[in-house]
Amino acid sequence: MRKTLLRLGFGMACLALATGCSAGRPSSAAPSTVNATSSPAAGSERAAPELPIERYTLSPDQSFRIAQAKSVLLSSCARSFGIAYTETLTPPAPAPSRRYGVTDDSNVQQFGYHMPDAPGPGGASPSATRPALPQDQSAVVFGGPATQDAGHPLVFSGKPVPPGGCTTEAADRFKADAAAYTAANTAAAIDTSSFHESQQAPAVVHAIAGWSNCMKTKGFDYRSPLDAMGSSAFDTATPSAAELRTAAADVSCKDSTGLVRIWSSVETDMQNKLIAQQQAQLNTLAQAQQHQLATAENILAGAS
Repeated sequence: MRKTLLRLGFGMACLALATGCSAGRPSSAAPSTVNATSSPAAGSERAAPELPIERYTLSPDQSFRIAQAKSVLLSSCARSFGIAYTETLTPPAPAPSRRYGVTDDSNVQQFGYHMPDAPGPGGASPSATRPALPQDQSAVVFGGPATQDAGHPLVFSGKPVPPGGCTTEAADRFKADAAAYTAANTAAAIDTSSFHESQQAPAVVHAIAGWSNCMKTKGFDYRSPLDAMGSSAFDTATPSAAELRTAAADVSCKDSTGLVRIWSSVETDMQNKLIAQQQAQLNTLAQAQQHQLATAENILAGAS
C-alpha cells in the first residue's frame, strides 16, 4: 500500500468545503504506514510553513464541528421515525503533508519515508463508527434506491422518508451554492499550480540542485526530494536500514541548503499573486465556509 501525501487539487477542494469527499487525492505517493509504538509520537513531523491558500481551507477542528452538527441532525431525523441511532465520531488526525518531502529528523530516524500511523482510527477527515441497523431502518438513515424515486417514496412508520435518507437531509443543511464550489476548485487549482510551477523557479531549481549535490556527498543519487520520497525501493511494509539512512540524509541536506525555506517562500509569492487575481471568487468561498460553520454552531447550541 502506498499513502498519498500532498494535499493538491481534488484534496484541496474537499478540505475547502464540508462536501463529504472521500476519494483519494491525486498526489505524490510514499511508502505505507507503520505503527507508531514508541517516541516520537505519530504526527509530530515538523510542518512545512503554512501557505496563503490554506486560509481558504477548513481546519481539522472546523471540519469536526461540522461533522458533529451533521451527526446531531442525523440522529434527530432517525428519531423522528422511531429509530434510535447515534454514531461515534472520531476527530481527524491528519498526517503531515510532506509537501516538500520529509523534514523532521527525529521521525525519519524511526520511520524513514514511511508515514507513521496516527493513534486511533482518525484520518484526514472526521470518521464515524456507526451502529448496525436492520435493513429497513438502514434505508431510512442512509438512503437507498427506494428513497431516490420521488414517484414512489419510501414510507416508514407512516411517514415519507426524505430522498437519500436522513444522511442526505443532514448534508443538505451544509450544501453550498454553485459559486462556492467553483471557488473551491479555484483554490485547488492555485494550490496545484503553485506547487508545480514553483519547481521551475530559478531559486528552487538552484536549491534542489544544491540538495542533490549534498545527497551525493552522502552517497545517495536523487534529482529531487520528491524522487527520493517516491522511490519504489522504499515501498515496503517496514522501513529498511537503507531507507532510514537515505531519509536522514535527505532532511540533513534540506536543512543545510535551506531548501524548504526557499521553496515555500517562492510558493508563497506565487500564491499571493494568484489569490489577488481571484480574490472576489475566494471571498465567496470564505463566506460559504463561515455560513457552514455558523450553521454547525447553531445546531450544536440547540442540541446542548
